[in-house]
Amino acid sequence: MVDRINRATDSSTLRVYANSERMRILAVLRNIGPCNVGMISDKIGLAPGSVSYHLKRLSAAGLITKCEGKGDKRQSWWTITPLPLGPLEEFDDGAEVTDLLAVRRASSQSYFAAYSRYLDKFDDYDDCWHGAELGFDTVLHLNSDELFRLGEELEAVIERWANSPKESEGKNKKAVAVTLRGFPWIP
Repeated sequence: MVDRINRATDSSTLRVYANSERMRILAVLRNIGPCNVGMISDKIGLAPGSVSYHLKRLSAAGLITKCEGKGDKRQSWWTITPLPLGPLEEFDDGAEVTDLLAVRRASSQSYFAAYSRYLDKFDDYDDCWHGAELGFDTVLHLNSDELFRLGEELEAVIERWANSPKESEGKNKKAVAVTLRGFPWIP
């Protein structure tokens, strides 16, 4: 299932989310799957000691857990803890909603940083990738029920693509980040 950031948290977990390097580590684990320190270090360009430190903080917050790995048993392997999903209405406590908004802000900043990293490396990609980049925006006039249904339809499309075979002969496939947001527009 496509992950939605709809998790109320305590203040210590919010501090974990506030760190951009930890958000990158969470993204690696969520999108690649179980990894060890060296793999994460290679993916995000952070020193192994720093990766270990951030993994401990993420683990203490309950966002990741150690898991069975491949190969060398001396290496620690990590996986993301499944997030409980649910609509915002399920949160009764005002503090939970405030926490949820902080998590959404951190997530939004993480997506922006990922796009900035892509733009920094733009010239390293073939022209075919330049033309394929997905980017659009519009303002629709919907009520909350229609926005909810639109979200369900878009999630179904993304799910279909997420479950498509990862290996295709003769195709130059890369990991592609897709983010969708729908919310009342404030000009």
